[in-house]
Amino acid sequence: MNTDKRGRFYLLVFLIGFVLLSLALWVSIQSLFLGSIEKRISRSLPSDFLLRDYKKLEGITPESYLVVYVEKGYEIDESVSTYLSCPGTILGRSIKGEYHLVLYQRGSIVNDVTVQQAYKGYPLELVYQNSKENLYEKGEYLEGQKNELELVDLIKLKDYTGDGKAYEFLFLTTGGGCGFYDGLVAGYNDQRNEAVLYSGWVSRFQPNNQGGFNYLFDCGDHGNMLKIEKKYQFDPETEKYELIWEQETPCEMPL
Repeated sequence: MNTDKRGRFYLLVFLIGFVLLSLALWVSIQSLFLGSIEKRISRSLPSDFLLRDYKKLEGITPESYLVVYVEKGYEIDESVSTYLSCPGTILGRSIKGEYHLVLYQRGSIVNDVTVQQAYKGYPLELVYQNSKENLYEKGEYLEGQKNELELVDLIKLKDYTGDGKAYEFLFLTTGGGCGFYDGLVAGYNDQRNEAVLYSGWVSRFQPNNQGGFNYLFDCGDHGNMLKIEKKYQFDPETEKYELIWEQETPCEMPL
């Protein structure tokens, strides 16, 4: 390598190192003066709230987060339980209150959406912690750990609208019956740059990544004598899950 080429190579190495060092220094300065992202989000929310969960939206500029918080006056379940019975498998140790979904960008809240009650007259109740026995399959935890509680994420980003973008998640709650629960799809709308609710509360809601869901309350399910079928589909025009078909069929009486 001649002198000119060697000089250019060393200059390039120096410049790359300088840029990387500058970026690391900038991140350190941000952390020092602005605090962690959790602290920055907390400072932007109303006082006396509970910051329940937040997740970064990948691929969005500027850096953006979906945030769930609960208003002052929330109630945390303080009972001692292993949360194995209904509705503990879904709710575990829960928090009741007025929940909000917000979009956080550039140090401030872009919009704030209230998550409606699932059951009229009752505050919304969502999981906070749950036992390892409820969260994992057998063999994924030690027997002595089965009653240990873990914090449960509310925001688990997936594609529930069929657009190929993992910007949605599913709230789940239950009124108490074994096998019965309700779901609501929420997330980020990149066309409007807003946090949004894409559905109301739907029984046993588990939509697929094509924006569809087939509901079935079959004969014999909890003694059911009326088969109920429903089809839901996400509509890009209304930006909501719509009920597109339903049918009720009497079950044959057992002899």
